[in-house]
Amino acid sequence: MSVAELVRQPGRDHLPYLTPYPHGRGQTWFNRSGNGISAWINRMMYSALDKGHPTFTHFPTDKQHLWFRQF
Repeated sequence: MSVAELVRQPGRDHLPYLTPYPHGRGQTWFNRSGNGISAWINRMMYSALDKGHPTFTHFPTDKQHLWFRQF
C-alpha cells in the first residue's frame, strides 16, 4: 500500500497532517504544532537511539539509515 493510499483510508480524515505551508484546519508543521505532533515524532525517533549523540553525523551508520528511511 502506498502512503497516499494509507492516508486516504476511511476514518483518517480527522487526523492532523504535516505540510510546510499550513493554512486551514488540521494542517501543521514541526515548529508550529500546538497539538504534540512534533513532540511525538521526536520521542519516536529518539527512542531508536541507545545514547545521546552531539549531531546526526555522530550517529552510528545503521541509525543514520534508520532515521533517513523513517523520515
